[in-house]
Amino acid sequence: MKRYKVIGVILLGISAWSYGQPTFITKLFHHKVPNVDVSLEMGSVVLYFTQKPTITVTTKIEGDKKRSIYFLPNVRIKSDLKGVADRIQQDADRPYHITIQEVKSPQQGLQVTLTYNPHNVGISYELFDSITLQKGVAFRLFNKKVLSRLQASGKQIIKTAANSPRVVIDCGHGGIDTGAVGCNHIQEKEVNLQVGLQVAQLLIDKKIAVDLVRRSDQTCLLDERTTFANQKDARLFVSLHSNAAPDASMSGIETYCLSPALFSLGDTTLAPEEHSFVSAQLQGKYAQSNALAHAVHSSLLKSVRKYQTTDRRVKQSVAQVLLGTTIPAVLVELGFLTHHKESSLLIQKQYQSRLARGIVSGILSYLHRA
Repeated sequence: MKRYKVIGVILLGISAWSYGQPTFITKLFHHKVPNVDVSLEMGSVVLYFTQKPTITVTTKIEGDKKRSIYFLPNVRIKSDLKGVADRIQQDADRPYHITIQEVKSPQQGLQVTLTYNPHNVGISYELFDSITLQKGVAFRLFNKKVLSRLQASGKQIIKTAANSPRVVIDCGHGGIDTGAVGCNHIQEKEVNLQVGLQVAQLLIDKKIAVDLVRRSDQTCLLDERTTFANQKDARLFVSLHSNAAPDASMSGIETYCLSPALFSLGDTTLAPEEHSFVSAQLQGKYAQSNALAHAVHSSLLKSVRKYQTTDRRVKQSVAQVLLGTTIPAVLVELGFLTHHKESSLLIQKQYQSRLARGIVSGILSYLHRA
């Protein structure tokens, strides 16, 4: 009997200790949309945490401005992210202003404050689990003037066809960010770039306009990639990556896109009918992303069929380059650098050429049917 009492005291002590531990922000992004006057989506601020945070919301009206204050108790910013928070706060060319700061009163925690004109800007925040299963919160900002025009016209905003379609290709990682490092010290950034450059050239040969996020071994932050894509009048975005895993037997190709089921609404300043309309618009974008993912994935597997490459299928998960773009977007994992056979294929010019042709075939298939 005494033994059980001791165990109970130990468990209670562990619970109290865990409860007292702060939650930290591990990643912080500001995805911007340059052409805010014509876009429904004005941008988003995304935070990642070591564990799921609690959020309370208060609002204040100051003249024609509204302040939405989101308080996250017992949350702190990692020291290496404070500069990112300062950079976001200094963005002065937006129709909204963001501050992200630690506070001690009336309770210690994190305060995210969005200041905006409520007639022009609407805000929703959503909770999600990322592609690496981290807990995330996305604050999305919407243009209410564009929303009103779209509601009046009943139009779909997702661009699905064009006489001269434009494509954005993102060669993942680069510069100081090597990405995964696999067998024989193969760096992911190099494979992604080599395949991406071939994809771009093949599309240009097909009279498709292409914008490459990077053309060389340069460093490019994730929210810089999405801002670049959002300023282009493009029809789709494809991000190229190479996989890695602790289990060296894992191999194959997988393709990711977003799905509405990945997000859970926390709160919104939009009226119910506005929120319903915005949700329908976003679902349309996600449906187009899903169609693009299946077209690219299917063509990619056909192009490397002779190598008996494993089909790891199309999957839905949250990645920043998918979350931050305003157009249909997919992320392709070309294979595992940590798999001995597959890593040797990924650096072969012939195999890279097959991958590139498969991706282009999928893009063309999507564009013709979109």
